[in-house]
Amino acid sequence: MPFWKQRDFESDVTSLIWIRRLIALPVLLMVIVIFQTAVFTQQATSKLISTTFYLEILEESNAYDFVVTDLSNSVLEDIRRENQNPVLEHIGLSNELLASSIEKIIPPEWIQRNFEANVEKVSQYIMGVDESFE
Repeated sequence: MPFWKQRDFESDVTSLIWIRRLIALPVLLMVIVIFQTAVFTQQATSKLISTTFYLEILEESNAYDFVVTDLSNSVLEDIRRENQNPVLEHIGLSNELLASSIEKIIPPEWIQRNFEANVEKVSQYIMGVDESFE
């Protein structure tokens, strides 16, 4: 066979190697993106399923103090503004005094302790650890 009809196998092999590399690069990038997405999703779901995550957020944001002080003040102001309860008008106590009394009767620590205990019970029931509430 004459030399001009012979195929250059080295150039064919080199071109095949470059084609494989060009195909492998997007596949590699896609695998990295899928892996990162899977890790992020797993981290997010494990964080969102955890009850301690929500309880820590409530504690850091002082939600229990807000319920006792700010929310009670707001409710008392709304009741006075709409004249829904004439007893509040007749007793002559200010909203601040009533709110401080509510805070002494129902302290934020008590609300936090009971809320956290109930959240744990509900989460155990939802997860299937417990069969009923107590």
